[in-house]
Amino acid sequence: MLNKLKSFFSATNPIRLLWHRLKAFLACVFYRYPSNQLVVIGITGTNGKTTTVTLTAKILEKAGYKVGMASTVGFKIDRKEWQNTTHKTTLGPFQIQKLLRDMVRTGCRYAVIETSSHALSQHRIAGISYDVACITNVTPEHLDYHRSMKAYRMDKMKLFENLSKGTRKKGVPKISIHNADDRENFDAFMKFKADKKIAYGRAITEAAGVETQVRADDIQLHAEYTDLNLISPQQQLKIRSYLPGDFNVENILAATAIAYSQGVDLKHVKAACQDVRLIPGRLESIKEGQDFQVIVDFAMTEDGYEKLLNSLRKLTEHNLWVVFGCCGDRDRKKRPKIGEICGKLADKVVVCDDEPYTEDPKKIRDMILEGLDNTRMKRDTDYFEIPERAEAIEFAIRHAKPGDTIVVPGMGDLEGRTFAEGIRPWNEREEIRKILKKLQEQATSTV
Repeated sequence: MLNKLKSFFSATNPIRLLWHRLKAFLACVFYRYPSNQLVVIGITGTNGKTTTVTLTAKILEKAGYKVGMASTVGFKIDRKEWQNTTHKTTLGPFQIQKLLRDMVRTGCRYAVIETSSHALSQHRIAGISYDVACITNVTPEHLDYHRSMKAYRMDKMKLFENLSKGTRKKGVPKISIHNADDRENFDAFMKFKADKKIAYGRAITEAAGVETQVRADDIQLHAEYTDLNLISPQQQLKIRSYLPGDFNVENILAATAIAYSQGVDLKHVKAACQDVRLIPGRLESIKEGQDFQVIVDFAMTEDGYEKLLNSLRKLTEHNLWVVFGCCGDRDRKKRPKIGEICGKLADKVVVCDDEPYTEDPKKIRDMILEGLDNTRMKRDTDYFEIPERAEAIEFAIRHAKPGDTIVVPGMGDLEGRTFAEGIRPWNEREEIRKILKKLQEQATSTV
């Protein structure tokens, strides 16, 4: 019976896929195909989707348009914004169609949708006529669901494959946006039809089919901001972004390329980058007067951890700490790999529990520790195992020195952690603030 259930809920079960398609069709009919009255921008990829969606929406808003947005962290319909508490990157078909219909009612011109591989695989977005498709990057993730990188990549490709097949809207071309720095996937995504193809990246590409390119040079990274020179075919402009980290340069370029595709001037990109100073749970700095950095992030993949730690290394004066665990009931193969990445790129590591779901938390930690054992680090000297997440964070904060950076990846802005018995309330940012305040009070009382 258990095997039959697993077979039904697999990503490739034809009956289940047919049911998903039927639900999507019914949702489109019920809400009268609202995407046909909007310019729909879809952003997919492994890392950077949420930040790119947020920046894109803000740029278009600065250019004077009414904008709707749906992302992992939140929703927006013109001036109204609220948090996404569903734990889903892309909503189910009836929810997303209702959201699009509400955008139409409010008079939005654009809908910017973070589009996950799960949503593409399960046809949640079937019937939505996308006009712009953007890919950030593709690295290993969700392989417990997709089973292979080939299948994962092919599900991402569905956004581009269906782009030119969607409903044509008067005066709105079908445009694809590609990351030229992601060489492993660039050519594969470029093969799909589009009225116009735009590349973005740091290096100049001469790939066939690319009509224009958006680039950046003179990139200067700082702890609190990044300065860079944006270059489009018609303009170049120096901007300052308050989203620090080397990997955020890619996200800025992706959003700029989308804006360029809609004829938006770079001055609006500059204005948006001045305004967007925080993506909840994404490289979010927690400050309570301490003389070291504490940062919360949503990194979950090997590539995400590597980019995160490499960026923070450049911005850290002394020791770089990582406090993390891995999610249960998900791709097990990545756990020792992430452990090894942390062991190589950080100075101190504290392994704790994340969201174990139905798995034994100790087994998850053991797999992470297996990767750390393959590095130069020594147990109980350079890396530590403290199962309780709050205790692990407090341990790092107690031992941090001036000029250190502590990063706590994995949970981001989520409001709960999933265990076998259900969801337990948890707000990573508030927990860290409580710990910082408590230790400050203790220090003050002993003076």
